[in-house]
Amino acid sequence: MTIALNTIQIGFDLAQQIDDRKRFNNLNGNQGEKALDQKEQFGTIGFYALNHLKVNKFLLRFGIRYDINKIEAKDALLENGNQSGEINLNALNPSLGLSYTINKNQSVYANYSTSFETPVLSELSAVESDEGGFNMSLEPQKAQNFEVGYKVKKKTVSAELVLFYITTKDDITSYEIDMFPGRTFYRNAGKTKRKGLEFSGSITINQNLLMNATYSFSDFKYDAYTTTNGNFDDNQLPGIPKHMAALSWFYKNSNGLKIRLSNQYIGDFYAEDSNMTNIKGYIKTDLNIGYDNLLGRLKLSPFIGINNLFNTEYNDNIRINAFGNRFYEPAPKINVFGGLRLQQNL
Repeated sequence: MTIALNTIQIGFDLAQQIDDRKRFNNLNGNQGEKALDQKEQFGTIGFYALNHLKVNKFLLRFGIRYDINKIEAKDALLENGNQSGEINLNALNPSLGLSYTINKNQSVYANYSTSFETPVLSELSAVESDEGGFNMSLEPQKAQNFEVGYKVKKKTVSAELVLFYITTKDDITSYEIDMFPGRTFYRNAGKTKRKGLEFSGSITINQNLLMNATYSFSDFKYDAYTTTNGNFDDNQLPGIPKHMAALSWFYKNSNGLKIRLSNQYIGDFYAEDSNMTNIKGYIKTDLNIGYDNLLGRLKLSPFIGINNLFNTEYNDNIRINAFGNRFYEPAPKINVFGGLRLQQNL
């Protein structure tokens, strides 16, 4: 017996962002003359339609979206000329998905979609001068996404495995130049190919103990990318580790004691497009302990946490393609925090 159920959803979303951006010359740490003064506006409206058709154990999903984006800069500092400008970025993106329910605990699925990512205002306003305006050569990033996946969910175990392949065009990448040290600029990076897998799962070991695990493999490479600094075809994308994983345990008992032990692994990755600087991977462990105590209608919850429990040396941030090899922003060593939460039940 064939059972079919079809649902359709249509809608729109609207957003508006306004930035009043100013920049001043740096005179050995003191604020100098104004170098930039402009109001930036980013208005967007998107229309979409979604259709879900369920036939027995199959679910077919189809979607389409059209976005209209208007970006405008109004220059208020006219001594060096009027740098006002306007950009219109519109896009149509379809998506298609099919899933099959094997049984009440398991399902498989496959999806195809396209995506469109505009530069944000801070990226557009990062021009290689102090005259203001927008970087009119910065294009939106476009992508085609393919994925297949498997899900299982039982009483004590749940897991999901996804294989994906993504092609992109005009990736927005960051860089620095010697004329403006410490400032970040943006450009498009031709084409990339990204393939990999993602896994997530959890196991309820007993009524008190839960374990969560995640792992991702990301083989992301430039497919076609050339700048004045060279040709980077087949190089790994900087800032993205091939391997990342996390493993955590959460314990809670009936007396109110709560303990969370979290481990995070970040694999090696590169700091620049040329893949000349390798950033070593690391494992970081955090420990959090709390206790919930009820005193009538008042709930007292003291807690203590230790970040970077084993004092691992790693970088909190890597500045991609930084000028003069100034990539590194070191992270804190072992650090401890604590507090007390009060909650009144009325």
